[in-house]
Amino acid sequence: MNNRRYMLWGLSLALAGTVSCVDLDEQLVGSVTTKYYSTPAGLDAAVNGAYEQLQGVFGREQFMALSEMGTDLWTLGDQTSYRYMGTYDAGLNPSVGEVTFPWNGLYQGINTSNAIIDRAPAVA
Repeated sequence: MNNRRYMLWGLSLALAGTVSCVDLDEQLVGSVTTKYYSTPAGLDAAVNGAYEQLQGVFGREQFMALSEMGTDLWTLGDQTSYRYMGTYDAGLNPSVGEVTFPWNGLYQGINTSNAIIDRAPAVA
């Protein structure tokens, strides 16, 4: 039994020694820099990226609840889970997911758009 244990232990050390000799120096391929955004293709990709960020905002129910409920365009009906959005009661606060998700998504889009506007004059 001890011989088996020593053999397995020795085999483990031998395998660990061969695996540890792997070179982990990697070439980073997918980084996007400011220089890329100064090209026409990079600026086009940045604009497409800004529109893509809006997909999470306009394609979800939270933005509709945040923008429509509580106005004259919306009646409460059977929306019991969103009732606080239409009546402005204590449940409507900044920590609610229906408020934070669209808010954060919209401001990520604003941040990307500001970066595009900042870099657009450098594109020939």
